[in-house]
Amino acid sequence: MQNFSITDVIEEMPLISILDVGAMKDDPNRYQTLLDRGLATVVGFEPRLDALAKLEGGENEFYLPHAVGSGSQEIFYECRHGGCSSIYKPSPPHIDSFTSIGTSEGANFEIVGEAPITTVRLDEIEQLTEADYLYIDVQGAELDVLKGAEKMLGDVAVIDLEVEFVPLYENQPLFADVDRFMRAHGFLIHKLIDVSGRPFKPFLLNDNPAEAISQLLWADAVYVPNFTRFAETAPQRLLKTAIILHEVYDSYDLAALALAAREEMTGDGVYGDYLKSLKKNQPLVHSFMNVRNRV
Repeated sequence: MQNFSITDVIEEMPLISILDVGAMKDDPNRYQTLLDRGLATVVGFEPRLDALAKLEGGENEFYLPHAVGSGSQEIFYECRHGGCSSIYKPSPPHIDSFTSIGTSEGANFEIVGEAPITTVRLDEIEQLTEADYLYIDVQGAELDVLKGAEKMLGDVAVIDLEVEFVPLYENQPLFADVDRFMRAHGFLIHKLIDVSGRPFKPFLLNDNPAEAISQLLWADAVYVPNFTRFAETAPQRLLKTAIILHEVYDSYDLAALALAAREEMTGDGVYGDYLKSLKKNQPLVHSFMNVRNRV
């Protein structure tokens, strides 16, 4: 993790607006550092009322009981493990091929309830005035959420969303579909995080049912505006991109690229200060960095 905050080199920090679709998670929020440092506000969405009740809204957090998607009428499939629930129906032929994630009675993907649900497009929620950082985890419906947010995508700095490489849900869009949409809307894949898989039955590795032997199943994909077009990107969007990349993903080189493009527009000197701080605070980065001030 970084040894310094980007706030050390930016005097007037903008507030990052986070939209968290599928806000209830088993793990801590990846963006928690932004909240802890007072750099962000969060509007979260969680359609499962029992899960929504567990979300604790801090001073800069607000949660709504919406099922975010493409604005369509759907069936919500509630699974035994709440985090597996989705508007897409679990696919037994695929899921049951793997150790530990079956659809049989008592398994995580077992359907325990079905209910009609109306999804809401992010573009049509009047309370939302801006979005800098989209965080989406809705079990196969990520592309539906994106299609309902096309108007706001032009201002978004970073998108972090779960993608699947094997259809764990019937007729769900896969990574290739999501990536095609993202590239068409001016984004490029930056990195994959929490890449996960499972062993095919009956195999088990190191007595750990969650440890994959060979098969890739899902990951979190991080997208950023096309870095070859940073010169055409609004300075404020570049600044917010750099802040998120530094504070959340330790992506110092791409953060620097965004700040360099911004400095060419504004002449504010932040890029040069950022490089100095990297060299001072990051021995590992400094050991392989050979950068020069481009502006």
